[in-house]
Amino acid sequence: MQQVLAFIHGHLGERLTLEAIATQAGLSVSSLKRLSRRSLGQSLHQYIIRKRVERAADLLGNASMPISRVAVETGFSHQSHLASHMRKLLGILPNDLRK
Repeated sequence: MQQVLAFIHGHLGERLTLEAIATQAGLSVSSLKRLSRRSLGQSLHQYIIRKRVERAADLLGNASMPISRVAVETGFSHQSHLASHMRKLLGILPNDLRK
């Protein structure tokens, strides 16, 4: 699982598929799903979204790059996608966090 998490953390800004992650770890997709559920207590997709939101929050607090660029740099398709997930997970919008 450490190898899987290291791969995810190193590629958060990229398109991550279960197939690509499983291949990297030498696992089948179903084995990866079971392992992540057991190890993380949540789906791998939920874990990835949470880590992307955390990285975006860090960038918003420490950098002056536009929110739209933060969204793309952290693997979200657009700013509203980031805002939606940030509101769900952190209870705050990117603009408010930046302020």
